[in-house]
Amino acid sequence: MPAITIAVEGNHPTLRFAAQELARYLHLATGQSLPIVPAEQVPDRQILLRLAQDLPATEEDRIVIEPQGRGYLLRGSNPRSVLFAAYRYLQALGFRWIRPGARGEIIPRLKNPLARGLHIAETAAY
Repeated sequence: MPAITIAVEGNHPTLRFAAQELARYLHLATGQSLPIVPAEQVPDRQILLRLAQDLPATEEDRIVIEPQGRGYLLRGSNPRSVLFAAYRYLQALGFRWIRPGARGEIIPRLKNPLARGLHIAETAAY
């Protein structure tokens, strides 16, 4: 599988944490290390995390996960929503968290986390 990079647009600590969580879990699922880079260094195959310019910046959590080029774009209406988008992306790939701690994590074996054609747009119910 070709190398995948996680790109982050902006310098917010929550966006960086979302990227770190994606890198950690995808490493466990694929065995590959996924570097985290600023969005300005856009690689060919990537997962890009950023705030959504077309969603109002409110307290309401909205996420959008969509294919972009040879990777995915994970957007949220605020930094917390971007973190939610990262976990929702992992959930769509088959990850599950059934109880706290490592023993409660279900981590699938993945050959390519970019292979699925995911299109997710959700607003928090609460």
